[in-house]
Amino acid sequence: MENQFSKIILGTVQLGMPYGVGRWANELMPEATAFSILDAAWDSGITTLDTSSHYGVAEERIAKFMRLNPSKNFDLISKVKSQNTVSTQKLSCFDDWQRTSPLLKIESKNSLSLLLHNENDVNCELTVEAMQQFQARGLVSSWGVSIYSAAAALKAAEIGSCQIVQLPFGVLNQTFRDNGVCDMLRQHNKTIHARSIFTKGLLFAKNTGLLSTSNEVLEAIEFIESLSKKEGLTLMQYATSFVMSFDEINSILIGVDTPKQLNEIVKSMDRPNTKFELNMLSDYVKMLAPDDVRPEKWK
Repeated sequence: MENQFSKIILGTVQLGMPYGVGRWANELMPEATAFSILDAAWDSGITTLDTSSHYGVAEERIAKFMRLNPSKNFDLISKVKSQNTVSTQKLSCFDDWQRTSPLLKIESKNSLSLLLHNENDVNCELTVEAMQQFQARGLVSSWGVSIYSAAAALKAAEIGSCQIVQLPFGVLNQTFRDNGVCDMLRQHNKTIHARSIFTKGLLFAKNTGLLSTSNEVLEAIEFIESLSKKEGLTLMQYATSFVMSFDEINSILIGVDTPKQLNEIVKSMDRPNTKFELNMLSDYVKMLAPDDVRPEKWK
């Protein structure tokens, strides 16, 4: 499927709430910093933002930024959640959409896509019908789902109107390439967005408690660092280039704490011939306990 989104998509959870293990893990990023990141993204050619009404004040800040900067009109991907009770899923999906719509749809003159935030919702006919109706009525240009499991990916592949699948993928977590999910989704003409390419900041978290229980993770990171130095890249640039080297991946979703980090990532796009030592990387990653590199499992 032709990709309607920029190759790099800026994730905005850090812009709206404390998140991850980096600079803004325990406090809200100042609005001025958030706006400087949005400015840097636009100026570097990033035209798509990923957000959600569940990301604190992220959508509010995006809407304000676009109102103040009408020439910087991003394409947007937002997310909705539905209730666990099947009988209310369609209605609650609509209610969640209503929270998103006033903030973003009014300000954005470009495309707005919508993802199901909970992968289990793709199994509910009422919720899928609601998403299809949003698209049919022209409220969204496309819809999809954010997944964690192969089963959800398979279900998404079976739904013709589901166009986007967002999944975790990175140097520390190549599960969906190894188990054939990426190839399967590509065969079903889905657009694949890779998220958690830095494993929620774990890749850069040597000095945090997250690494204290896993020497294997530390060894893998040190090996990846050695490879990045051989290529003359920072660890962040190497990790980004790694994910972008796979034809199955249409776009990558990144989150940053500063404009400097964003510019560092963008520079990695100018290095298409980076060598990744895929076999050696795979050997290291396979030694890792699955839950160590799956942020949704962290407590």
